[in-house]
Amino acid sequence: MDIKDKPIPKSGDISGWKLVDIEECGQKLVQLSDDVFSIRPVFFRRKVKHSIEDMYVRETVSDMLSKAAESLPDKFKFVILDAWRPIEVQEELFNSYLESFRNKNPKISESELQELVEKYCAFPSRDVTKPAPHNTGGAIDIAIIDASGNRVPMDSDSSAFAESAIRYYEEKLENNEPLTDDQLGFLRNRRLLYHTMTSVGFSNYPHEWWHFDYGNQNWGKITGNKAIYGSIKK
Repeated sequence: MDIKDKPIPKSGDISGWKLVDIEECGQKLVQLSDDVFSIRPVFFRRKVKHSIEDMYVRETVSDMLSKAAESLPDKFKFVILDAWRPIEVQEELFNSYLESFRNKNPKISESELQELVEKYCAFPSRDVTKPAPHNTGGAIDIAIIDASGNRVPMDSDSSAFAESAIRYYEEKLENNEPLTDDQLGFLRNRRLLYHTMTSVGFSNYPHEWWHFDYGNQNWGKITGNKAIYGSIKK
């Protein structure tokens, strides 16, 4: 079976990920090579305060990414959009989301607002038992580019957050809703990314097709393991 014909399975429940125990393994952060990957630091390019241009991950994550890259179809390549984040960047992003969501949802309470924001941007916790996934070096935001350097399309670039869920188009198929040719393409490309990444041991954050984890609490919750990566500084 072509990997693009293999449906994305339903994921495990991600709620309660902050309760996963962490047994820090002590691995260092390493810089991802722009010889192997295309490095496009989205928040640095958007000039988010405190953001960095280079991409860092834990050592095992780097090895896993290289292994996954080897299994991509010819002329395809991974593009790294974000990886390890300093806590200051997480704070900037979280506060930006808060402001945006508050303006769009003026009638909801602050607690409801924070719960909504945390679905798409982790709280910038300084509690060592509850670090934001990207602050651990175990989270990666990733996509695929073709030989011309163009992003392989995964969505319609809509601002609708629901469409970012990895199984958005899978669920439409399961509900017998018709998909356009473009949407069928998005579906197949998401399958390629998902299966390529999970085949080497990553888990996917189900609300974002681009976000994959290894070793952190997100990964631990989905896989039933203790986390091995906590908060880390470069």
